Amino acid sequence: MWNSLRFLALSQGRRTLFGADVLWPLALFLMAASISACAAQRPEHADQFRDRYGLEAPERHAFNLCFGHGCKHSAAVRLSDAQWAEVKTIFTDFSADMPTDAATSAREERVRIARAVALLESMAGEQAGTLSDKAGTGFPLENRYQLDCVDEALNTTAYLAMMKQDGLLRFHDLRGPATRGFFFRGWPHTTAAIFEPDSGKSYVVDSWFFDNGRAPVILPLSQWQDGWQPQETKTRASLY
Repeated sequence: MWNSLRFLALSQGRRTLFGADVLWPLALFLMAASISACAAQRPEHADQFRDRYGLEAPERHAFNLCFGHGCKHSAAVRLSDAQWAEVKTIFTDFSADMPTDAATSAREERVRIARAVALLESMAGEQAGTLSDKAGTGFPLENRYQLDCVDEALNTTAYLAMMKQDGLLRFHDLRGPATRGFFFRGWPHTTAAIFEPDSGKSYVVDSWFFDNGRAPVILPLSQWQDGWQPQETKTRASLY
């Protein structure tokens, strides 16, 4: 995104009657507009978050996938029985690093949640056209199907709701999204989140840092609110 802003601001060198660049303020305005949705205050519940954007309760046979920044656009997605069976397999199948036929702890379940979200992103992306979504917010004029953090949070919350509806989540409940920063402590950012009743802890499920189809990071809410970001993105200015 920064490269796009720099191009807008510097490539033409146009000036006003008073000699000031006119494109640089425009670029700053576009940047602010593209991240403004990520500064939304956190509702108390996942349902309130969805209602704010006029979205119906998700069901695997029919739900809306958001894209275009702040759910400006959405596409109807329908998962087949076979596709949903793939998701269920993540929570029930034996694997070398999960030596049981079902999650037996909250920590193990979070690993499976991350895998399921990644799979659902790919499945939904094929239908909605968002397979080209890249890490970060990007610039809306460059890719209509790019997701910002609110799009990611809404979509991930929908995936989590469908998992919960089907009894796949034994150790976690849904909760409203988490928000951090408002320029004073970094850029505004919003993500989906889950709650572990036994421990009373909340965890973020943040897919915004990665390209479509990659597993989201799941970590304690307090750690995320302190500004956590993956090492691979710390030098990548184009995220915002």
